[in-house]
Amino acid sequence: MAADDIPPAEVTRLRELKGASRLVTTVQTIARTGVLWVWGDDEETTFTEDADGITVLPLWPYAALAEAEYGGENPDEHPIEVKLDRFLEVWLPQLEEDGDAIAVFPSGGRIAVTLDPAEFRSKITAARRSA
Repeated sequence: MAADDIPPAEVTRLRELKGASRLVTTVQTIARTGVLWVWGDDEETTFTEDADGITVLPLWPYAALAEAEYGGENPDEHPIEVKLDRFLEVWLPQLEEDGDAIAVFPSGGRIAVTLDPAEFRSKITAARRSA
């Protein structure tokens, strides 16, 4: 089971949420836990493209959700834990510089929403204030 150890029934329930609910759940969970999850191997993080052809970094609020989306495709890849503060200080500026965006909680090949780095920062900041 993934490092955050949410039960399989919760993984299924969360993956079935509609896009807007997945966005809210993701932002609230990341703000509360101070952790987010991306996918990759020991050398690289996985990026993909959204429906508009924008390069995006998929992220999830729980490792088990990343595992449910990408697990089994490549045995060398796995969920990667990123502390929220590091993500905001290091990763977001790099995403902005590269012109990349964030794919929030992909599930079944569907992205809840694509956010540019400034939008993500704004949503997380608001969620931290209300947490």
